[in-house]
Amino acid sequence: MKVWTTVLNIFGYIWVTLGVVLILIGIAGTWMKGGFSAVQDLMSPFNVINWGVMVITLAPGLGALIWAQKLEEKRLHAGR
Repeated sequence: MKVWTTVLNIFGYIWVTLGVVLILIGIAGTWMKGGFSAVQDLMSPFNVINWGVMVITLAPGLGALIWAQKLEEKRLHAGR
């Protein structure tokens, strides 16, 4: 069980890191092509599609981290 928590933690951290880097590259590209106002439009709270895509991008990594935490809690409680 400990191996799975380690694997899920590594996967989760790598996925979230790469996802954040990808999102930042997209924001930088938008800034270079359209300027600051284009970034404001992109990051607007009313731009539901962009926020949805960011959630979908980060969800597997965050899900793996949460799953690893739950497995670790289960392992600790079973060891009592």
